[in-house]
Amino acid sequence: VVYLKYFNDSFKLAYFRYISEFMKVLNILFVIVELKHLLVFLDIILVGFLIFKIKDDVELFKFKALPLLTVGSIISFTLINPFGNSDIESVGNREFFNYYIKDAYGLVVGEEVDVHKVDEFTFLNDDEEGNDKLLGLAEGRNLIVIQVESLQDMVVNREYNNQEITPNINKLISEDSLYFNSYYQQLGKGNTSDTEFVSNNSIYAPIHGQANELYQDSYFHGLPWILKDEGYTTTALHGYKGDFWNRDNAYPAQGFDEFYSEKDYDFEERLIMGIGDREFFNQSINYMKEFNQPFYSMLITLTSHGPFNLPEHEKALDLEGRDEGTLFGDYLQAANYTDRAIGEFIEDLKEEGMYDNSIIAIYGDHFGITMNDRRINDRISEFIGKTYDYDEMLKIPLVINIPGKDINETVEVAGGHVDFMPTILNLMGVESKNPVVFGQDLVNADEGFVISQTYMIKGSYIDDEVVFEMSRDGIFKNSRAWNKETGESVDVEECREGYEKALKLLNESVYILENDIIRQVVEEGRSLSNIDMEDIGLTPEKYIAHAGGRIDGETYTNCMDAMELSYDKGFRFIEVDFEWTTDEEPVLLHSWDGFVEKFFGAEREQHSYEEFKNFTMMNGWTHLTLEDLAKWMEEYKDVYIVTDIKEENMKLLRIIDERHPEIKDRIIPQIYYMDELRLAEYHGYENMIYTLYKSSNTEDEIVDFIKHNDLLAVTMPVERLNDSFVEKIKETGTFIYTHTINDEAQALELEEKGVDGFYTDDLI
Repeated sequence: VVYLKYFNDSFKLAYFRYISEFMKVLNILFVIVELKHLLVFLDIILVGFLIFKIKDDVELFKFKALPLLTVGSIISFTLINPFGNSDIESVGNREFFNYYIKDAYGLVVGEEVDVHKVDEFTFLNDDEEGNDKLLGLAEGRNLIVIQVESLQDMVVNREYNNQEITPNINKLISEDSLYFNSYYQQLGKGNTSDTEFVSNNSIYAPIHGQANELYQDSYFHGLPWILKDEGYTTTALHGYKGDFWNRDNAYPAQGFDEFYSEKDYDFEERLIMGIGDREFFNQSINYMKEFNQPFYSMLITLTSHGPFNLPEHEKALDLEGRDEGTLFGDYLQAANYTDRAIGEFIEDLKEEGMYDNSIIAIYGDHFGITMNDRRINDRISEFIGKTYDYDEMLKIPLVINIPGKDINETVEVAGGHVDFMPTILNLMGVESKNPVVFGQDLVNADEGFVISQTYMIKGSYIDDEVVFEMSRDGIFKNSRAWNKETGESVDVEECREGYEKALKLLNESVYILENDIIRQVVEEGRSLSNIDMEDIGLTPEKYIAHAGGRIDGETYTNCMDAMELSYDKGFRFIEVDFEWTTDEEPVLLHSWDGFVEKFFGAEREQHSYEEFKNFTMMNGWTHLTLEDLAKWMEEYKDVYIVTDIKEENMKLLRIIDERHPEIKDRIIPQIYYMDELRLAEYHGYENMIYTLYKSSNTEDEIVDFIKHNDLLAVTMPVERLNDSFVEKIKETGTFIYTHTINDEAQALELEEKGVDGFYTDDLI
C-alpha cells in the first residue's frame, strides 16, 4: 500500500483483487501464529530488501519480483522446512498452510506411485451367510450423499453455550437414522478428493499422489457403476472448479454420468472458498428434481472449509468472549451454518416429494482443526471433556437417514470411508459384483478396523478399543497406543498384529490400483485366484559400481568418463555421490576435499554451481551436474542410479522429483535413517536401499524394520556383518549388499556367508 503511487492501473486493479481475497484468510494468521513464528522469516525480508536496493530495474523488481520472492520464499520455506526448525513446523501445521498452500502444492507438483509386491490376495471381505441385518431396507430408493467439508464428530449431538451446534443433523439422527459414532477419515495425498474416491470405491487412496490424477483412466466398478447397473442415474455436484483435484476427468471413469461444478451455479457472494452451502443446495435441488429416478447424487459442500471466517450476517451462534475471533469459535460458526443449510435442503426435498423415496447419507470428509496447536488443543480438550488426540481429531460423523423405516440406532463398530460402499449396498439390497472391496458392512460387522496413513503414518490403525500410532522414526517399539475410552497407555506389542495387517492391506490396495486389477476381474471376467501375482518389482543387480568407478588410479569420481566406463564393464546399477555447492545446488562429486585439493589447492572448501560447471568445462573433465545426469540417463535407458548423499538426503530426492520426474523411476535412493523411508515414498520413489553405514539401531530393530517395509535391498559395511544378523535378514527375503569389495576371494567368502551383492570399483 505504501507504494501504490507507483502502480499502473491494471496492476493496481489486479493487486487489489488479490489483496481482497487474501484478507479473507489473513485474520486467521493473527489468531494462530505467535510472534516467534514470524521471526523465522525475518531473514527473507532482509535479503529481499538488500536485493531491492541494488536492483537496476527498480520498477519491475520492486512491485513484481520482490513480492513474489517474499511470498514464494515464505511458502516454500514453510513447506520444505530445510533445517527441521520446530517453529517453522508449527507454522506449517496451521490451517492456512494445510488447506491453501499444501493443497495447492500437492495438486501442482503431483507424485508418482510405487508398486508394492504382493504374494497373494487375502484381504477380501467375504460376507458370511446370515449377515443380513437391515438388508434391503432402502431397496429401490434414490441415494443422496452429502459430503460435508471439515465436519468433525465433536460438534454433533453437542451443545455449546446452551446452543446446539448441529441441530438439524441431530434431528436426523433421532428420526429414522443410523448414526455411526466411531467413524474416521481415510485419506491419501488427495485430501478431500480421496474421501470421494475411497467412499465410492472401497479401496484405499495412495499416499504418493492423488488417485484422481494417477488413475483417471483406470477401470473401476464402485458405487456409481454398481448403481448404474441397477438402472440409476448418477451425478456429482460441487460448487467449485471442475478441474480442481482433476474431478472433471476422473468422475467419468468412476461411474458418474454428469458432474455439476462451479460453472453450473450462479452466485454473487463467495463464502470462504466459493458458493455458500445454502445457495449450493438451493440450486442443486433444481437439477435433482429433473433427474430420472432412481438416482444417485453425491453433493460436496464447501463453506465449512478453513479458515472458517464467515461474514457476520451468517454467524448464528452466541460465542463466549474467549472464543470470539479464534479458530475454534469460527469453526463452530461454520459448522452451524452448514448444518442450517442441510436442514433447509431436507425441507426442500420434502416439498419436492423426493424425501420419502430416498436414503440420505451425511458424513465429513476430514478434520477441520488440527491437534498440533497447543492453545487450540487445550480449548478443544476442555470442550469435549477429554484429550484432543488423533482418535478425536480424525473422527467424523456418518449419519444414514432412511425416512419412514422407524430405525434409531447408534452403531459403535469402528469404521471409515472404505466401509461406506458395502454399508450402503447392504441397506439398498444391492449385490456388488466387484470382489475388490476393502471395507465391510458396518451394520453387520462384528469388529471394526480403520487404517490411517496420513497424520498418523502408514501402519497406524484404530479399532473398537485401541488407537495405535506408528512411530515416525520407523522403529515399532517407539510407537504409542492407548485405549480409546480411558486414554490409558497400551503395550504396543499387543498392536503388532494390527500393524502388520494395516501394512498388508495398504500394499495390496496400491498393487490393485497400479496394475488395474479391477479391470481384469470385472471387465475381463478373471478370478482373483487366477491372476498372476508375479513380482513385477525391480530385481537387484549383483554388482553396483561404486562412486562411478575410478579414474587416474585411486581418484574416485563421478565424471561422465567414469560412468561410461562402468557401463562398458557391464554395470547397470551405478552409485553416484552428490555434494552441495555454496549456492545449494546438487552436483555429482565424491567429495569437495579431493576436488578442491587436486585442482584449486586448499584455499576453499567448496564452490558455487557456476564455478563447478565452468571449471569442468574448461578442463575437459566431464563432472556432472544433475541436468547432465538426466540427459545421460535418457541415452542410457537401462541404467539405474543409486544415490549417495550423506547430508540433506530428502532435499536431494525432492529436487530430483521436482526437476526431473522423467528419471525418478530409475533413481534408487539410499536411505540412512528409518524415518527417511516414508518421506521417500511420499515423493514417489519405489525402490529404496537401506544402508547401515550411519545406523545406530540394534540388529533386532533393523530386522523388524526390514521385515515390515518394502525395500529393494539392505547394504552394510563388512564390519557389521555377522552370521546371525545375515541369517535374520535372509529370513525376510531381503537382498543383502556389502561395500566396498574389490577382491574376488573376499567376495566369494562373503557369498558363502549369505551376502548377495557388492558395491565395487572393479568386480563385474
